[in-house]
Amino acid sequence: MKKPILTICAIFLICAAAGEGKFQERLAREQTKRLAQSARDGWWFNRQIPDGAGLSSNLDDNKNTLEVKSSKANFKSGDKTISFELFEPAKSGKYPTIILLYGSGGMAVGGPLFQLAAQALARQGYIVYLPYYFERTGTQFATPVEDLKNFTVWMKTVVDALDYAAKQSNVDPKRIGLIGFSLGAFLSLSIATHEPRIKAVVEYFGGLPGLFTRDIKVMPPTLILHGAADKIVSVDEAYALEKLFKSKNLPYEIKIYPDQGHGFSGTASVDALQRTIAFFDKNLKS
Repeated sequence: MKKPILTICAIFLICAAAGEGKFQERLAREQTKRLAQSARDGWWFNRQIPDGAGLSSNLDDNKNTLEVKSSKANFKSGDKTISFELFEPAKSGKYPTIILLYGSGGMAVGGPLFQLAAQALARQGYIVYLPYYFERTGTQFATPVEDLKNFTVWMKTVVDALDYAAKQSNVDPKRIGLIGFSLGAFLSLSIATHEPRIKAVVEYFGGLPGLFTRDIKVMPPTLILHGAADKIVSVDEAYALEKLFKSKNLPYEIKIYPDQGHGFSGTASVDALQRTIAFFDKNLKS
């Protein structure tokens, strides 16, 4: 299954090197705007993270949630060793698995949110991998230049994380999903267009680069979550996905939060995570 990813990566790099295509132009414009606002947005995004105890209590009304254990380990990607955080049910067994991908700020922007989401999913009976895919390129914060240069390298690193996870004895390799935030959502959607082992995708305020929409025929069920007031990744990306999926008769669900931006706050953050859990339950457990 690696060959299609490598092929599309090669095509992507050729296009990027030639400096052609509307995707590169649009992405550069959006990311220049994002970079100019990065300091302010990073501060704002962290402010939107709800109180951990409060969010946990909302999600744990179901008394059947599982005890969770967490750990850290690593896997190989190319010639690099990539760290990851692992959240899994303490009870032994074979579980559906989710790979969670952070955004352009890495773990420095929104890290507690990603960990909280991983813990919440693990309590519902999922194994969750949180790979530090930036380690493949030595990235701390992804600038527009790094995004264009490293996008397909990060894709390959995530596929290596998938390979690693699928070989673990407690992972059901037929029930694996992706969840991504911002840049992580762009990566999740792009990988899912060519990786048949992915059975569900949840994308938070991301989109699908134009290159990967060409000749798309299959896509796993996808949940699109976006804020209408997002000034970093326009909600137009969500509507473009909806239009594409409708035209191709691909399975999807969408929720646009009217007053939310690039990061959800208050009841919207709880609602989004509840929708995420319900969506994965429907597509990875049924």
